[in-house]
Amino acid sequence: HAAAIAFNKKPNGLWNMDKFGFIAGEISTWLTDEGNPLPTDDIPGHAEGMETSLDYISSIPRAMNEGLDSYLDVRLAMQLFRIFYYNMGGLNTQERVIMLLLSTLEKNPHVPEAWDLIFTHYQMTSISNTTIAEKAWRQFMQVARFYPKSFEKMISTSARLIECPRGVTNEGPMAYILDTIIPYILEGETPMFRSATNYTILSKVLPCYKGAYGSGIPVLDRFKSQLLALAWNEPSAGIRRATRSNFTLIDTPGSTNAFKSALKFLLGCGPEYTKGFCFNGLAGYDVNATRLWLEDLFLEMPRGHIGGSMDKLVGMWTVCNEPDLKPSFGVLNDPISLWTRSGKVAERGSFRIFKSYLLKYKKYDSSTNVTVALNTFKADVDQSLSNPSA
Repeated sequence: HAAAIAFNKKPNGLWNMDKFGFIAGEISTWLTDEGNPLPTDDIPGHAEGMETSLDYISSIPRAMNEGLDSYLDVRLAMQLFRIFYYNMGGLNTQERVIMLLLSTLEKNPHVPEAWDLIFTHYQMTSISNTTIAEKAWRQFMQVARFYPKSFEKMISTSARLIECPRGVTNEGPMAYILDTIIPYILEGETPMFRSATNYTILSKVLPCYKGAYGSGIPVLDRFKSQLLALAWNEPSAGIRRATRSNFTLIDTPGSTNAFKSALKFLLGCGPEYTKGFCFNGLAGYDVNATRLWLEDLFLEMPRGHIGGSMDKLVGMWTVCNEPDLKPSFGVLNDPISLWTRSGKVAERGSFRIFKSYLLKYKKYDSSTNVTVALNTFKADVDQSLSNPSA
């Protein structure tokens, strides 16, 4: 998938960044990472060309609209902070320089790299002054919805500094995050991106959430219908049970990412974590109970989808700079080509993620021959995709 940006100056003299071919909406950049082409003020090396959210790039026209002078003041204050941190240290000095940085951000808050610098030092606990943290949060919240990755860091900072009450309450940090912060950040987003962002934010305050709502299988059960809705790509299309089939609605990057975010919030680190289970989700510590819960959910999960041939879609089959060069039928990765090559319908992205989690839990099932069980499971899935009407 190709996307592009362009910086344009409007007739009123203000700059904006146009987005072309983006999966996300006008506001969201949650799914868009970019090798940052803009130089940073950090030390040379990896950080200078680090991959960042598109937030860093989209902030430039907003910062220019506030004024070049105020933008440069922020970057100078960032450099000053780094010089003092690396060479002088001392908590009092760091706090004074952060207050100087915050004063420049009052004039021009559209420098997410500066917010990341502040929140990262709180995450590392090299700074822990809650008064300064509260001032930073109040200032940043004015622009937080534009810079979700920086907001993510702010939420993580909050989870380290605040004390969450036990049990469900109408007041306190958890209630404020659920009732005020998240709705504000997600205003104007599409349903799927709201879902993905919601679970990403909740993952950052997992200890608070566990303290309020607990953990274990009964807690997972409360999310079952939401997981299935995301797997069906339901929130954006209004599919209901009576009209469902395994092929009702296409997969989208948005629905797949939302499902992945939700599953990670519930179960913790996924199959990419190879050292067993890290238990940093809501599932709790009973691996066998979680496996049984996943096996039960497996019976209701949509597995595949069908769609049109990619070579019938204008522009989708163009190869580089040869507009008349069209690939042979069946070589692409669209559902029809996949069926032609393999005899199977396309596997939904949500099901592929779910399957990888379930396979991991099955590997630790001591009640059966793991090798046989895994091979049988994989064969059954392949058979269901090859003969979907069975």
